[in-house]
Amino acid sequence: MFYALREALMVIAEEGIENRWERHRRCHRAFVNGIEAMGLRMYVPEAHRITTLNTVCVPAGVDEAKVRKRLLDGPGIEIAGGFGPLAGKVFRIGVMGPLATERERAIFPEGVQKDPERGRLSI
Repeated sequence: MFYALREALMVIAEEGIENRWERHRRCHRAFVNGIEAMGLRMYVPEAHRITTLNTVCVPAGVDEAKVRKRLLDGPGIEIAGGFGPLAGKVFRIGVMGPLATERERAIFPEGVQKDPERGRLSI
């Protein structure tokens, strides 16, 4: 465990902590822009968001568990649903560490397509 921690801290030091924070901010902004371009909205108000965990509102009439299963079974995208009072109401999508890249942050918006005829997520 200490070896893994040491290695992780070395990776962060090599990139530079400020560079790492900025990369996460950039990916978060691009992720939110992609979500909003799909007509979806974020659950947490902008002033209170963290850059590494995104909560996207599930549109009315969409079964979030079916969407998550379809994404996992199809393109292999693994995301989480909400807990407690947010169960079934949000997708929880992490964009952090080595996954905070332009390519990785685009996977969810590309994996979920908006159905213009029905005005909701295709599932």
